[in-house]
Amino acid sequence: MNTGAYRDLIDTGRYRYPNAVQKEQQEVSRFIAEGTALDDSRLLHLGASGLQIDLDTLSHGRDLEVSINNQLNRYQVVFERQGTEIGRLDLSESYLPAEGGLHVQTIVTPEHVARQGYDRIRILPAEGTDFRVGHVRIWGPEEWPECGQGHDCTIEFG
Repeated sequence: MNTGAYRDLIDTGRYRYPNAVQKEQQEVSRFIAEGTALDDSRLLHLGASGLQIDLDTLSHGRDLEVSINNQLNRYQVVFERQGTEIGRLDLSESYLPAEGGLHVQTIVTPEHVARQGYDRIRILPAEGTDFRVGHVRIWGPEEWPECGQGHDCTIEFG
C-alpha cells in the first residue's frame, strides 16, 4: 500500500522537468536587446522541460523582465518557493518586433507571489516551436531599499 510516507524524498521538480536548462540568477540577468537575432549564441534554447532559474535569495520582486522569442510561441512562467509552485502566468504572443528576433517584455508578478516571496522561476514552453530566452531580470523593492521612503525609484537603462 502506498501511504505517501516517503513523499518528501522525491524531487518532484526533477521528475516533472527532467531536462530543464538550469541556471543561477546571475547567469541569465545580463540584458539582451530587443530584436536580437534568434541564432545569437547567448540565447538559451529550451526543450519541453524549459528553463529553471534558481534565485540567490528569496525575492519579492514585482516586475520580471524577459527577452523571449514569442513569435507564434506561448510560454508559462512558474514561481516557486522551496520547491512548491505558488503562482503561474501565461505569456502569449503579445508583440512581434518588426525586424524579428527577441522581444523584451515586462511582466507584473502576481501580488500574492510577490508578497509571499519566491526563490525559483521556471519558464516553460506551452505552445509553438523554437523556444528561446535571452535574459530574465527581477525588479522590485529589494533592489532599491530606499524605494517608498521619499526617494525617486526610476530605473534608467544605458
